[in-house]
Amino acid sequence: MSGNGIKLTNGQRWTAQEFIDHYFQPSGSGTPVPVAGPPSPVSVDMSWYMSDGPGRFYHPGMFPIIASIAKNGSLTPGTYNLLDFVPNRNANDPSLAAKISNYTTRPLSEDYKTRALVFGDESARISGQVVVKQMVPRHSRKLKSSRGTPISTFTTITKTSR
Repeated sequence: MSGNGIKLTNGQRWTAQEFIDHYFQPSGSGTPVPVAGPPSPVSVDMSWYMSDGPGRFYHPGMFPIIASIAKNGSLTPGTYNLLDFVPNRNANDPSLAAKISNYTTRPLSEDYKTRALVFGDESARISGQVVVKQMVPRHSRKLKSSRGTPISTFTTITKTSR
């Protein structure tokens, strides 16, 4: 993350403070007393997320499906979809998911405090293709056009009264 700004899909860059302000901004109303509902979602720029944001910490080895494919000695050369290796081609299979805790990942980095506050614990799902090539003495496996997509971010900000 360059600095502590998080790039949104609308091109804006928000600081941690802007996320906190957004979180506590009332999003619902009631009569006669205002009622605060959950904050409206904020869309983060996915290209930024994967290159400069927390997504930069994901790598194919974090996803159990990749280890399974690497150990599979019976694959014939060809191109396979990652879903070919999961039961019933279930895109929600746990082997396609990996988790990251921004609370413990690179705590000395410049963006640590912002990442931990805004993104917390999160997970991503991998999709794409695997290319198996014939090589002597073993087949090689290459991940082709894979994509990691965040599936959940668990961050809770609790407001306390004093």
